[in-house]
Amino acid sequence: MTLIVLIAAVFGYIIITMNSSLHADEGFHAGQIWLFYDNQNKLAGNITVPPTYHFIIGKIVQFTGGYHDNLLRLISLSIGLLTVPIVYLAARFFGHSPAWLKTLQVYFTPLIFPYFFVLYTDIWSLGFVALTLLLTLQRRYLWSGFAGALAILIRQDNVAWVGLIYLYVCFESITNIDKKNVLQLIINALTKGAIFNLVFIGFLAFVYVNGGVAIGDAAAHKMSAFNISNLHVFLICCWILFLPTHIAQIPNILPLLRKPVVTLLLIAGFFAYLGTLKNTHPYNTIMYDYFVHNGLIHLLVDFPIIKVLSYVLAAWTFLSLLTMELPDWRWRWLIFIAPLAAISHPLIEPRYYIPALFLIQILRPRLSDEAEFFTLGLYITVSAYILYGTTTGMIFL
Repeated sequence: MTLIVLIAAVFGYIIITMNSSLHADEGFHAGQIWLFYDNQNKLAGNITVPPTYHFIIGKIVQFTGGYHDNLLRLISLSIGLLTVPIVYLAARFFGHSPAWLKTLQVYFTPLIFPYFFVLYTDIWSLGFVALTLLLTLQRRYLWSGFAGALAILIRQDNVAWVGLIYLYVCFESITNIDKKNVLQLIINALTKGAIFNLVFIGFLAFVYVNGGVAIGDAAAHKMSAFNISNLHVFLICCWILFLPTHIAQIPNILPLLRKPVVTLLLIAGFFAYLGTLKNTHPYNTIMYDYFVHNGLIHLLVDFPIIKVLSYVLAAWTFLSLLTMELPDWRWRWLIFIAPLAAISHPLIEPRYYIPALFLIQILRPRLSDEAEFFTLGLYITVSAYILYGTTTGMIFL
C-alpha cells in the first residue's frame, strides 16, 4: 500500500508541475502564503478559512530560503500525505474490510485525490478529522478534543464532523434513552467530552466576534445562507462514488418501498426536491465547461428531464445510507450530520463533502472482491483524468 501511495504521489506531483500556473482558488491561497513568507503577517481578505495552512507553509518556505508555487505544492503534498497512515489506522478499527484497501479507496477517491496536489486546505482538513476519529476510537478523548480543535483551525466547517465524533463519545455505553441513560449521557458529555465542550464554546465565541463563520469574502459565504441544493448534489455525488454499495443495498431498500408511509414521504420528497434544487450562488453560475461541479449543477437544474430523473438517484442514495449496516449504531448520527454539513454552505462545491465521503467509505459494509477492486480501479482512472485535466487547464473540480 505504501509503495502505491508514494508512486501515485510522485507521478501526480510531476504531472501537476508540468504547468506551474495556479488553478482556481490556488491563487488566493498562494497570495496568503506569500504574505506570511514575506513577513507581512496579515490576512489577504479573500481567504474564507483560518490562515493556519498558509502560515505553516509560508514559514516552511521562508526557512528553505526560496519561493516557487511548485515548492508550495510540494510542501502541501508532503504534509497532506500524513493523512494516509491516519486513515489506515482508523480503518483498522472496522474489521469488515482490509484497512489497506479502504485506505487506497479513500486516497484515490476522485473528489479527494486531485486536492493532494493543489494549494487547497481540504486534505489537511481531512487529515485532522481522521486524526480526531482515530484518537476517539483509541479512547484518547483528551487528545481527540485537541485534534478536533486543530481540524476547526484548518477549516471552520469541520465543527460539524467534530460534533459527530462528540456525539459518538457522548453516547458511549448507551443503547436507549431512559432516566438512567440520560444521566450517563450528561456524565459522558462533561467528562469524556470535556475538551470538545471547550472547543465548541471557542467556536461560538469566534463566530460571535467575527460576525459569521467566514474569515474573508464573507458576503459570498453568509452563515445564514443555507443552500439545500448542496444536499441534493451531495446525494448525487454519493450515488456515483458508491454505486456498487447502493446496488448491494437494494434488498434492504425494497421492504421499505412496500410501506405506504415511505411511498408518501418519497412523493413529498419529490416535490420538495424539484422546488429546492436551484442554482442561486453567483460562483456556481459561471464556467460550466471548466468547473466540473458547476457543470453538474447546470445539468441538474437547467434540464428538466435530468432534474426529475436525478431525484430517483438522490432518493436511492438516501435510502441506501439509511438502511446501511454500520459497525456501531452511534454512526447513525452521520445521516443527520451530513445533510446539515452540506446545506450549511451557501456555495455548492463537492470538496465540502470530503469528510462525509471518507466516513462513508470506511464505515460501509464490505462488498465482493470484484466490486471492491473494480471501485478502486475506477477511482484511479477517473482521478488520473481529473488531475490531467487540471494540469492542462481543461477542467477543475
